[in-house]
Amino acid sequence: MCSCPESWHYQAQASECFHLSPAFSTLSGLGGAGCEHRRGITATGLTTDQQTLAADKRQKILGLPNRLVMAVVGAVFCVFVEMLLNAAGALTWEYPWWSARAPWLIFLFGYLYFFLVSFWVHDMDKVRDKIIAVGAILGVDVLALIVFGVLLRWI
Repeated sequence: MCSCPESWHYQAQASECFHLSPAFSTLSGLGGAGCEHRRGITATGLTTDQQTLAADKRQKILGLPNRLVMAVVGAVFCVFVEMLLNAAGALTWEYPWWSARAPWLIFLFGYLYFFLVSFWVHDMDKVRDKIIAVGAILGVDVLALIVFGVLLRWI
């Protein structure tokens, strides 16, 4: 059972969240993912950006752009961690199409874009451009909170 019936995922789908912490918690976020899940994603992105990216964004790995290879590696790692958490009962998936039976969906829509955008922002030359990009992402989140929280009262 979804532990976040007030979340916008729940309301928008008229069903349950994609994946979430299996028990209600004050540490659960708007989408139901626990703070540990969100911190893990953030730490993975920061570590990948700062520790494993080649300084030269044009460098190739096995003939492929290094940013693409590292995004794929990071996404595969995160899917693997989600599968371990799900097997341990610490993370639940509510839909058969968002599960260990279809890891490519979690890979593609859950993590790959996260790493690609993260690397794109990382490679921007001007701090101003980075602030604008991250601000635009934050703006979408704020807009979603206003629409789903204040106007529709789903959160």
